[in-house]
Amino acid sequence: MYRELTISSDIPARKLAKAFKTGKISLTSNELKGSGSLIHLHPTSYEKALKARKAVEV
Repeated sequence: MYRELTISSDIPARKLAKAFKTGKISLTSNELKGSGSLIHLHPTSYEKALKARKAVEV
């Protein structure tokens, strides 16, 4: 059900800990287009992340 998205491995631990507690994360354009870490997203969140990633590339 959940989809995998590769993101930057440079995301601060504090930001990840907050995301774990709240269930929400806000990523910068550099964090979205990076590589090294894998997160699992709900399909609607995955689609939003892909759209944001494509907007950065244009």
